[in-house]
Amino acid sequence: MEVDGDIVKRHSSFNKRAIVPKRTGRERSYTFSHSGSPKTAKPEKSRQDAPRMSFRVVRSSKFRHVYGQALKREQCYDNIRVSKSSWDSTFCAVNPKFLAIIVESAGGGAFIVLPHNKVGRIPADHPLVGGHKGPVLDIAWCPHNDNVIASGSEDCVVKVCGQIGRKKVNINLTTSQGGLVRMGVPQEASLGPFLFLSGSEDCVVKVWQIPDGGLSRTLTEPVLDLVYHQRRVGLVLWHPTAQNVLLTAGSDNQIAIWNVGTGEVMVHLDCHPDLIYSACWNWTGTKLLTTCRDKKIRIIDPRKGEVESEAIAHEGSKASRAIFLKHGLVFTTGFSRMSERQYSLRTPDALNEPIVTVEIDTSNGVMFPLYDPDTNMIYLCGKGDSVIRYFEVTPEPPFVHYINTFQTPDPQRGIGMMPKRGCDVATCEISKFYRLNNSGLCQVVSMTVPRKSELFQEDLYPDTLSDEATLTADEWLAGGEAEPATMSLKVSGVCRVQPPELVARGAFKT
Repeated sequence: MEVDGDIVKRHSSFNKRAIVPKRTGRERSYTFSHSGSPKTAKPEKSRQDAPRMSFRVVRSSKFRHVYGQALKREQCYDNIRVSKSSWDSTFCAVNPKFLAIIVESAGGGAFIVLPHNKVGRIPADHPLVGGHKGPVLDIAWCPHNDNVIASGSEDCVVKVCGQIGRKKVNINLTTSQGGLVRMGVPQEASLGPFLFLSGSEDCVVKVWQIPDGGLSRTLTEPVLDLVYHQRRVGLVLWHPTAQNVLLTAGSDNQIAIWNVGTGEVMVHLDCHPDLIYSACWNWTGTKLLTTCRDKKIRIIDPRKGEVESEAIAHEGSKASRAIFLKHGLVFTTGFSRMSERQYSLRTPDALNEPIVTVEIDTSNGVMFPLYDPDTNMIYLCGKGDSVIRYFEVTPEPPFVHYINTFQTPDPQRGIGMMPKRGCDVATCEISKFYRLNNSGLCQVVSMTVPRKSELFQEDLYPDTLSDEATLTADEWLAGGEAEPATMSLKVSGVCRVQPPELVARGAFKT
């Protein structure tokens, strides 16, 4: 695992507690009196007689003036009954084609899927994606297919429904105590494009295909049901580089890594003594980072099933989150012993010695760190907050640089972040968020770098993650490692359309 060497070198010399600077948008130079109070620096009267003064040097960064702007209400999504579940989830998932939101539903769990052009007031009878027996807790779009999404439940039956040309294929899988009995599924079967994943209280993970243009009727038949967990499934996570590899975690403190193409559990991890709060793959998908109710963060080799390192992340008893950054560093959010919200930056080789720990405020909402690997920016979004704080991670102290805060009057119940290939490069948009308000409004917030030129800004848009996988599930399980595939936004524009295939050609024998 590669870690930024400049940050590690400065680790021993940097004060572990930092202050988040409050900026007004206009940088000013300051000098300090002996009492420590800041005073505005005055111009020198004479070079010879002037006393030496220390000035605050403004940090040079192309993202220092990033600002957030909310779209008009008619360009957002209104009349959405956002889930009232107390589960610590973002309740929202978004990709360049669709917006998915977990909603309240009678008689089981459901979520709504909307094409991006279906803005305005959503009809109360709009088709949903249903079929779960309990409330949906988590949803996730497949990074390699913009029409595939996943969800979770408890009926211990796995179903695969697909269609190849004019032939319909139905596959039923059942489990007993975690064992998988497969019925008529060829080993070479693999799922193709247009899938989505969701998790629910009924202990079943469901994989769905969403047609282009959205739903015309309520969808209750998934492409695939994955049954393994004995208690509710609250976390679903796709692999960043391997095709059809899916991680699920349940309240049974177990992690299962699936080959979705065959419906089999490839890896089972039983190394957490309590509820798993979050999980994150590293850049190449070879390591796994988790947070747990026992206050520890763990770096796990999933293919060996070994915990490589672990440490107490935050002293508070509330939920914490942790993510891998692109160069291997670990960023965490949590609470102090006095219930103050914190974030920290760590190296994987010294998890118990944070490079920096910063206290934010005393709010009680869990902070979700949303990371942009292209800009190395982190956005902190808390449940119940009306703000989005954003930071830039650099090799210079204090390493995590506060940039600014986007603020609205309405608190948020959840939030989703658009992948970079769904951002508008013509307006220098570097991030886009979908905030779920208590009023039923899904507010779209655009993060933009102010530039006068209308030309493509190559310094803002390096090659970004594409929707192509670089490994198969079998290659990953055998020890394969590959960098994620990238694409140029200058050539591809905003979104690249995929061929409408449900399963790979020749996947099933006829």
